[in-house]
Formats: sequence, structure tokens, C-alpha cells
Amino acid sequence: MHGFTLIELLVTLAVAGVLITVAVPSFKTTFQDNRQVAGINELLGTLLFARSEAITENKSITVCASSDQESCGTNWGKGWIVYAPSGSTITPLRVHSALDSSNTLTTDSGLGSSFSFKGNGTTDSASGSFTLCDARGAGFARSINVSATGIVRASQTVGKALDGTTDLSCP
Repeated sequence: MHGFTLIELLVTLAVAGVLITVAVPSFKTTFQDNRQVAGINELLGTLLFARSEAITENKSITVCASSDQESCGTNWGKGWIVYAPSGSTITPLRVHSALDSSNTLTTDSGLGSSFSFKGNGTTDSASGSFTLCDARGAGFARSINVSATGIVRASQTVGKALDGTTDLSCP
């Protein structure tokens, strides 16, 4: 005879059920982690691009929050644009749409809702940082620091600022 008995089938289904019950929560955490890492890497890439473009072109390049990807706004979580100021016209060099709805992106007062990299790579503002949070709270937040000298670095410790000891906070 070839095949399975009813007992073998039930045992196999029970083992599969236990494995699925254990695996699904860790998949959810993995997806949340990957979504957050992707968001912080997209912002990091944009900031590095803006600084590089400012140095290459030897002119000011502005990065600002934007909800419509055509004009500057105030909410970084709704997206952002990179452009070279030219009078009142904004011609984006790079745009990014809103983050996943469960993520929030905030910045401290040092950077505000827009700032520029000058032709020498420095910023036109004081140093500041971005914090990316999701529904899990500050313990899982990630941050990017932009120094006044234009150095852009992401924190390597989840839930901590660039110094590795200061706890991040989420709205």
C-alpha cells in the first residue's frame, strides 16, 4: 500500500499548525523591521544625494518636506523633495512620496521642514536629526543625524540616537 494513514496526516497537520503559529509573529516583526530600514535608507540616500549634488554643482541644494512632491510643506512623513533653488521655481531633482502609514518621520528644530547643503557640503542650519518611528514605539525607532558640517550618518543602534546611549522618542 502507498499513502498515509489518517493518524499520520493528523500528526503532520498538528506539527505544521504549531510551526505556523510560532513563525507568523516573527514574520510580522521581520516585515516591520524591513519596512523601517527601507524608509531610513531611502531618506539617508536622499540626503547623501543632495549633499553630493551640492558639492558636484558647487551650489546650494535644498531638501524639504513635501506632501505633493512639487512644493515644500511641513510634514516629512508625507514625503520630501530635493531641488536646486532658482527664484520662486521648484524643479525637483529627486522626490519621495509618503512613508508607510504606520511610520512617522520627525525632525528636531535644528533642521526644521527644510534645509540646504551649500556648495562646500556644509548645511545652512545647525545640526539636527530625523527620527523614524512605527507603531512599536521608541524602542524600535531609528535616527539619522545631519551635522552642521554636512556629515550625514544613521544610528546603528535601534531605539538610540547616534551616540548610542540617548533614547529616541516618538510622537
